[in-house]
Amino acid sequence: MITTKTTTLQLEFVDPAGTAVTYALKDPKDGLDRAAVEAAAKNIIDNKVFATKDGDLASLKESRIVTRQVESIDA
Repeated sequence: MITTKTTTLQLEFVDPAGTAVTYALKDPKDGLDRAAVEAAAKNIIDNKVFATKDGDLASLKESRIVTRQVESIDA
């Protein structure tokens, strides 16, 4: 059996229309805290790194670290 584990940092932003937009970043740095994530999100918003059809991202709605583990079953 082979086990694969992946970790992503998901940043959920809101655009001017109120639509949620999620970006996932693979292999985030260990030990991230709320202040570091919020500072990075502010930098993304302030520098207009991403935009939607409704305009530039307006605010960070939520952030989370997601860990996924997959175990393959040998046939």
